[in-house]
Amino acid sequence: MKNISFIFALLFVLILAGCGEHELVKDSAKESGNGLRLSYKVSGIVSAASRATVPVEEGEDQINSFYILFYDNDIVRGFVEVVDAMSSYSTAMSSVGVLDIEFPEDSNLSVLGDYVMLCLANIEDYREELTSVEALRDFCGTRSVQQVIDHLKIKISGVEPNREDPLAEQADNSNRMAMDNLPMSAIVTKAPRETDVEIELSRGISRFDVLSLASGYELVSASLWNAYTTAYVFGDDSRLLPAHFNGERTERYYGVGTNEQGQIVGSLYAFENYVKEPEQKDKSTTCLIIGLKNVSTNQIEYFRANISATSKGQILTRNSVYKTTVLNISGKGEETERDAYEKGNLLLELNINDWFLDDYGVMQYDGKNLLAMPTRKINLSGQEEVR
Repeated sequence: MKNISFIFALLFVLILAGCGEHELVKDSAKESGNGLRLSYKVSGIVSAASRATVPVEEGEDQINSFYILFYDNDIVRGFVEVVDAMSSYSTAMSSVGVLDIEFPEDSNLSVLGDYVMLCLANIEDYREELTSVEALRDFCGTRSVQQVIDHLKIKISGVEPNREDPLAEQADNSNRMAMDNLPMSAIVTKAPRETDVEIELSRGISRFDVLSLASGYELVSASLWNAYTTAYVFGDDSRLLPAHFNGERTERYYGVGTNEQGQIVGSLYAFENYVKEPEQKDKSTTCLIIGLKNVSTNQIEYFRANISATSKGQILTRNSVYKTTVLNISGKGEETERDAYEKGNLLLELNINDWFLDDYGVMQYDGKNLLAMPTRKINLSGQEEVR
């Protein structure tokens, strides 16, 4: 019996020793410059009006590809290496997790390095030619970190107008942006000897939700028009699209139908936009063409809705949700989406994101920064009647 107890005790000691040796090897591997531990998450998507987080739809936080561009903080150009953070993964990653990244043996990466890390996720639908380590190395090798931040863009092909056959045009949704492969990015820094890095990825798109409360009509569809075909990869809510941005716009981008609840939620996306003075019939203000079925005639009518507050500029920011609610209809719509787009009749009473800043506050934009300041009561203390 004593021999058996001794054997168990010996095995227990050996197991503990083995665990300690494993942790020692792991730690010494990091210290010798072999890799990093990345704690990543996808940021929440927010209401464009309140900046409060709203629920994400299924797929909106999915990560299918993940590249990290390493730049040395101490050198002007400073490109060091590209790492495929998902090289050992065969399936998509969830919105929160931990990755252990091993540095390539033939690279100059080291945990002793002071790096800027440019993170790209889900860019394969938008820059197919840059979806490999080799292609990204070639792209970054001649550019500084600031040049990449300022100029790297994602693109969509854009749908060619089909004015001769508007019914065929509005049936073409081949350019639809996949909700389970939305472009994301982040910029983080790694200090010398730092081996644990946190990354928060943000989506590079605006989302458009639509519902209708109009009596006598049922929401059927909505399509996006006047969307930019390019956008910067890196940016956030404070780095808005500059007024001098010279990207091209498509006319009709794509459209979707309603869900089981008769709404459109989490399936319409476009790149950010800035228009100083929107006009109802212009070709620069991102707008929705909303299809509504008249229940008395059983006919679908189409209406144009610019996504901007009344008499205000359009400022569409990334990782933001714009909810358009049709409240009332004052006249007959058009027979096709294109007719509604080109005629631009103002027939819908809308509520966009509870967004009436002409009543609730002021908005100032200097081409770079956005300030929205409400003038109604702000409760800061939790007590009533505090302004």
